[in-house]
Amino acid sequence: MGIPYEQLEASGFYIPVISANIEYLKPASFNESLTISIALQDKPKVRFKFDYTIQNKEALIARGQTEHTFINQNNKVIRPPEIFNQAVGKYWQ
Repeated sequence: MGIPYEQLEASGFYIPVISANIEYLKPASFNESLTISIALQDKPKVRFKFDYTIQNKEALIARGQTEHTFINQNNKVIRPPEIFNQAVGKYWQ
């Protein structure tokens, strides 16, 4: 996303997971190489979602989504901090 998570934490902002789901479509084998792709479809607001796909060499084997929110050091839900908006803003211009 253009900003290391550690930098957000050092600035006093956190992004906890508030929900997660996954749909398993096909099995994977032990030691099989998998490709995990993550997409942020919409510009983050107070809540935002990441979409995930997991593929092996032949097919899509799983897809899922996590929902997140921003909180400050006092565990208060906040809007996306400016440091985050600057890092990801270029994707929604």
